[in-house]
Amino acid sequence: MKTKLSFSTATLAIGLSLGLVSSTALLAPKPAIAADKGKDEKDKKAVLTPKFGKPLQEADALMKAKDFNGALAKLQEIDKMTGKNPYETYLVDELLGLTYVNLQNYSDAAKRFEATVGAGFLDAAQASGRIKAIAQIYYQSKDYPKSIEWVNKYTAQDPDPEVQVLAGNAYYIQKDFKNAAMELRKTMKMAEAKGVAPKKEWLELVMSADYEAKDTPAVQKDLEMIVANYPEPKYWTDLLNLVEKTLKDKSQRTSLDIYRLMFATGAMSAEGEFTEMANIAMQQALPGEAKRVLTQAESKGLLSGANKALMTKANAAAAEDLKGLPATEAQARAQKTGDADVKFGEAYASHGQYDKAVEAIQRGIGKGVKDKDDAQFRLGLAYLGAGKTAEAKAAFAAISPGTNAATFAHLWSIQSGNKA
Repeated sequence: MKTKLSFSTATLAIGLSLGLVSSTALLAPKPAIAADKGKDEKDKKAVLTPKFGKPLQEADALMKAKDFNGALAKLQEIDKMTGKNPYETYLVDELLGLTYVNLQNYSDAAKRFEATVGAGFLDAAQASGRIKAIAQIYYQSKDYPKSIEWVNKYTAQDPDPEVQVLAGNAYYIQKDFKNAAMELRKTMKMAEAKGVAPKKEWLELVMSADYEAKDTPAVQKDLEMIVANYPEPKYWTDLLNLVEKTLKDKSQRTSLDIYRLMFATGAMSAEGEFTEMANIAMQQALPGEAKRVLTQAESKGLLSGANKALMTKANAAAAEDLKGLPATEAQARAQKTGDADVKFGEAYASHGQYDKAVEAIQRGIGKGVKDKDDAQFRLGLAYLGAGKTAEAKAAFAAISPGTNAATFAHLWSIQSGNKA
């Protein structure tokens, strides 16, 4: 089986959503310093004096008229004036920030909005939204270190994966793939904590970061997470290609197990893959499985004339095998060890007779087998075929870690979760 890792490098398009207050609302009349003692302390400081009120109103009029260059000139003039109280300083920063955003000067906009966060005129919700906006603006202006700084400030108070992903993307763009992967995994954890499925583009990006960092084990785990959430055949193909390279003691049986997963997940698409799987199944004395695989290939229009003879052979062998199973199984029952029982269990499973498969394999395990881990895996597969997911999970749990059987059991657990 020759497959190729085929994912694209992902980048995220970040929409700028500032949620800023309008200039008119900012310039609404404010209470004087001598207001009643019952007034909120913030309101007492929110004073707009005549000296600055008039030029600010003029700047506001220019903004309403969408003359942002004119508004900028007026606000820069006010910015140079001395004697502003804290609220007036805050207003100038706020309106300059708004003006810079409209002029797409995001770098200067972010600097002005930074000044508004600590000015004391935003309530908690507004300040939180402003911190988020600043992180977005710095990202938009390609000041990635500053964007990461403000992402961290925001997620420290609200672990929002939609904001956290900015940090991962920022590191990725700077080719710091290790930190990109780390920040993106934080994104996944935040999503999980909120009960939200991770977005496909997040998963693709962390996989790409690990790939660029040449961390193959991490790429495999990333692919497992992708197929668990988005079980598309192309991702299963990439995952199984990596798994095949890491298997211990490769054999015809392990090749067949790879093909079984490809078949079950829709990752098998070429005629040669169907016929190779069928040939291996025939060599493993599983003609029922060969018949099933070739039948599907034919239904997909993937069985050419040259391979029709193989299907005829598989059909005949499957019929003969099914007819003779009861008699030959009796011979296996008489043996002291259970390896033959397990093999007959596989044969029954190849014909879709999963209850008989479970019975035979359990009997074999009870007698004792050479490879108990493999037998437990075959038992789990038989349970899955019978639609008994809980029993399959229990069978898989008895497999020793680090074995080929454990690897395949893990992948089938993911696949059965997709199916459910």
